Amino acid sequence: MALRNGDARAGMPSGGVLLWLVPQVTSKNAPPTALGATMALCVGASALGPVAVRGMGWLLGALAARLDPGAGMPARSSLVAQPRRAMAVASPVMLTVALACTFLFAVATSDAVAGVTRTGPSAWAA
Repeated sequence: MALRNGDARAGMPSGGVLLWLVPQVTSKNAPPTALGATMALCVGASALGPVAVRGMGWLLGALAARLDPGAGMPARSSLVAQPRRAMAVASPVMLTVALACTFLFAVATSDAVAGVTRTGPSAWAA
């Protein structure tokens, strides 16, 4: 568990520093810096995930148990008892969404800086 905590202690501050640097670098270097920041923050969030999942399991699990006790109580118990298992499922989804959004918005930002306006099918292809 110490290695995971070390990853979180390294990933979150380094991602924060890279996010602080993104507006200060040249427009050519901004997308790679933003991608690095996204990766560092994802590593930190994945390492802190079991701690966050346990707390969210209590909060969201209580709501689910109140709405549907038959399914909500076992779901809450599972999240609270095995947060690492739940985070092992959530981490790949989080990484996929974070990277897809980073690539999507990096292209839109670099187009805006270059003064390019994309319409039609070319708006969806970088």
